[in-house]
Amino acid sequence: MGGDYRWSDTLTLRYYHAALENIYTQDFVGAIHSSPIGPGKLKTDIRVFDSRENGRAEAGKVENLNVGAMFSYQVAAHTFGLGYMHQTGDTAMAYIAGGEPAVLSDGAMSADFVNPKEQTWVARYDFNFAAVGIPGLTGMLRYMRGTHIDLPNLGGDDLTESSKDIELAYVIQSGFAKNLALRIRHTAYRNDQSSGSTFRSHNETRINIDYSLKIW
Repeated sequence: MGGDYRWSDTLTLRYYHAALENIYTQDFVGAIHSSPIGPGKLKTDIRVFDSRENGRAEAGKVENLNVGAMFSYQVAAHTFGLGYMHQTGDTAMAYIAGGEPAVLSDGAMSADFVNPKEQTWVARYDFNFAAVGIPGLTGMLRYMRGTHIDLPNLGGDDLTESSKDIELAYVIQSGFAKNLALRIRHTAYRNDQSSGSTFRSHNETRINIDYSLKIW
């Protein structure tokens, strides 16, 4: 439970609380701020997750604080982003298997960059092709690198991982298929964890079909 509160036209405050009985409890605090700077607009997105075990802690110890900040500058069709995410505590960030945590690495295909002690830098570039006469077409490039990963069972306490992502998406603008989106995504993921890791280095390509239906 929780919600977003629009404090002003430029600032939104966020808070959510979640509990998985006898597993873990998590609190999220965030803020989104935008302001004009020069010819463009600067967006600041701050996210903090505090996770800890709940009740009988049937999944084991949970102790993680995830703090992240993303700064994105949009000018015309270009958006340049730079972010940083830091894990403290003795465990990785907790989230339900099969889901995607809403951290700064949200949308990454191969890893979530939320390992114990991990420190992650994010660099991102987005382009809206409407500026060159192709409305509905967008592109994204992103590089993420995580360091200081503490996983003794998988190779040590100063491990690294990285991901190079590229995405091209098109949303149909009119006709019977209006709002149907087609996305092609590719990632090159690398890490130096031992062979016992589930997430070993690999390349991956996905094609997504998305459709947004307006109900009311």
